[in-house]
Amino acid sequence: YLRVSHPDDVIGKSDYDFFEPERADSFRTDELDIIESGKPMLNQEIEVYYEKSDSSRWYAITKAPLRNHQREITGVVGLIREITRHKEAETQMVKANQQLVELNELKSHFLLTMSHELRTPLNSVLGYTEMLLQEVLGELNEKQGERLERVHRNGRELLAMIEDVLDISKIQTGKMEIHLEAVNTILLLEDCLPMFEAQAAEKNILLETDIEPDLPAIHADREAVAKIINNLLSNAVKFTHEGYVMIAVHQISASIVQGLPIETRDNQNTWIMMSVQDTGIGIPAELKQRIFDEFRQADGSTTRRHGGTGLGLALSHKLVELLNGYIWLESAPGYGTTFFVLLPAVN
Repeated sequence: YLRVSHPDDVIGKSDYDFFEPERADSFRTDELDIIESGKPMLNQEIEVYYEKSDSSRWYAITKAPLRNHQREITGVVGLIREITRHKEAETQMVKANQQLVELNELKSHFLLTMSHELRTPLNSVLGYTEMLLQEVLGELNEKQGERLERVHRNGRELLAMIEDVLDISKIQTGKMEIHLEAVNTILLLEDCLPMFEAQAAEKNILLETDIEPDLPAIHADREAVAKIINNLLSNAVKFTHEGYVMIAVHQISASIVQGLPIETRDNQNTWIMMSVQDTGIGIPAELKQRIFDEFRQADGSTTRRHGGTGLGLALSHKLVELLNGYIWLESAPGYGTTFFVLLPAVN
């Protein structure tokens, strides 16, 4: 720091013998403040430029009052540590983090653009497929009808995946529009359930409901709540091979919410709690904290039996947060899973 090789080179000298007057004045002011206040100066970071080598070094300076046996301040004692490598590593870390942020933004914008571009031709394919199925362009035989039904079903599934990618990208780029209003939960469920009743029947599992009558409306975005319900029911039916899937909806008070495994931030008197319970494969404990990550599935092996992008739960989690709600789960492998969603009711 001082560029000396022997103690004799510093004994009896001051800052003015080693530094330019401006820096020496600064050091002197710091030391006078310490003597006057009796408070130490901890890890003050400074950058020193060395003209000979045309380079800079970083140092952390700690100074404290020096006291005699009577606790009187008689001077200042200091410690200087070189932290150049630490500062360089810190700078590199900041640059790397900034690059990651920029790459993530580029990825989100790319996915947003690609989702738009993919959705347009896929909607056209689905439209023509529907026309063929309705025999607008001519009569179909049984085999042709079955194949077109499969094309149409797979196309709808692909469109749903694209919609999930599009919604995730909108949220990440701040372009997701949320319109809060009073949402009738019972009417919403009546719109969502029929599709899953057919899927459950195909797998010979029961789709049950436990819905409290006369529920107050949810203060939410109707389309967002529908996506949350659809994603949770879709996952439950997909990962259940026998038994049942049950969706329950009840209103609960703020006092009951206090006993739930969440920390609420809202001054809300009444909540609507939805739960989707299944008797499916369950989720291992080590995956519970990551199950809401993007592109994550409980069964993530290359030979997994279940398809999907792994975006449904990530999207549901982000939408619940946008609606000022909470989502969590209880699960154990082989014993099924229950997802809970808590949304504010209209006060």
